[in-house]
Amino acid sequence: MVLVTEKTRLGGLAFLAVIGTLVWFALIFDPEPRPDTILDDDLCQPGGDIAAGITFLVDLSKPLDPAHRELPGALLHDAGFEAEIGTELRVYAVGRTSAAPREFLGRVCKPYGNADLQVDQAKDQRDGARDCDDIPAQTPLAVRDAAERFCARRDALVARIDALAGSADRDSVPHAYLIEALEDTALEFEERALPAARLYVFSDMMQHAAWYSHLDLGWQWWRFEDFATMRGQRLEAVGPRPVVADIDVTLYLVERRGVNDQPSSRSALRRFWRQYFAPIEPAFEEQPKMAPYDAVPLMGLHTEVERTKHVLQQERERLHEERERQAREGRRLADLEAELHRWEVQLRRRAAALPAPESD
Repeated sequence: MVLVTEKTRLGGLAFLAVIGTLVWFALIFDPEPRPDTILDDDLCQPGGDIAAGITFLVDLSKPLDPAHRELPGALLHDAGFEAEIGTELRVYAVGRTSAAPREFLGRVCKPYGNADLQVDQAKDQRDGARDCDDIPAQTPLAVRDAAERFCARRDALVARIDALAGSADRDSVPHAYLIEALEDTALEFEERALPAARLYVFSDMMQHAAWYSHLDLGWQWWRFEDFATMRGQRLEAVGPRPVVADIDVTLYLVERRGVNDQPSSRSALRRFWRQYFAPIEPAFEEQPKMAPYDAVPLMGLHTEVERTKHVLQQERERLHEERERQAREGRRLADLEAELHRWEVQLRRRAAALPAPESD
């Protein structure tokens, strides 16, 4: 038999009161669940749908001026800062081979909104949005934890891009598989079918491969028609060119002095990419001009005469394909006309076989 004294009973009640107080404080000061209990390592919902996605593709296959090597990382920082809550940010670099034209650098989801860091009780009120280095003390712990974890992941990606930009200094660029990287990105958008998607590209937008090179051709021959012909010649090897609509595209365009920064070359390059992304209208955001670079010739076009002959050959092939297309269309129309003629003859025969209408 257990005897419960008054002293023991009062002690138990005091213990329960302390527990209740601790629970009350926990609910008041940390009312939300901790993000780490519901998010994966990338701060995304495990197995959940992504409401919006950002793909950030950085082209560091060419060297950047020393004064601007932190520029792509800063742009990535801004993209993450401006993203809405629940947005997934994927980061890629243009790869070193045509078989693997993208290098995956990492992903992170934003588990909070910038408005969550605007606390009415904060002493230093301001109009602009706050970043992770300026979180008010009154911010709920769950929101603070989410923001700090997101910014740590984002800043790690920025640091990785900075390191790649610093190592991109080379005497001669061997290749730049920009179009291959864009095609892989388009396929990814197509497969995922996100409700909202954005693409950011940091590059001088100069493709450099053996099958097509802006650098080898020169701005006079940056015609999308020629590119389409050469891309069409690769159908058996790589399949058709993927086209993805309904995404926002922003091109952080780096102009190279003497290459794509003059009115004619600037216009030719922008026209090329507008036709490439059509029906999407890409937004061009000019970046600081940078120095040109040497590139290993890949197309075997060393003189203007060779470049002219090459483009004329593409014209001949395009005309040949157009004639064949028109011939196929002519045969299709002829077959359709013959079919219509047969139907007309049958209808006349059936009409002639019908009994004549009785007269009154």
